[in-house]
Amino acid sequence: MRILTVVLAVGLSSLSFAKAPAGQGKACDAKSRCDGELQCVKHRDGKSTCELICAAKTKCPDDQRCVKDGSDMLCHSITDLDL
Repeated sequence: MRILTVVLAVGLSSLSFAKAPAGQGKACDAKSRCDGELQCVKHRDGKSTCELICAAKTKCPDDQRCVKDGSDMLCHSITDLDL
């Protein structure tokens, strides 16, 4: 039983849950680029922000879901309310 507890504890401690990338949602334009895998996306209101594009083969971070935003599929926080 003790070995199982140690193996279980070590296994759980190595799990990592992806979070939103740093800079996601940050304002951007032609002069200010987005970091890493983020892309500058222009929204319907004319503003542009750094966003994580998602598709059938691209997975969003664990705390986000893939949603249609205009003509793009973007990762958004699961706590965003679509009212």
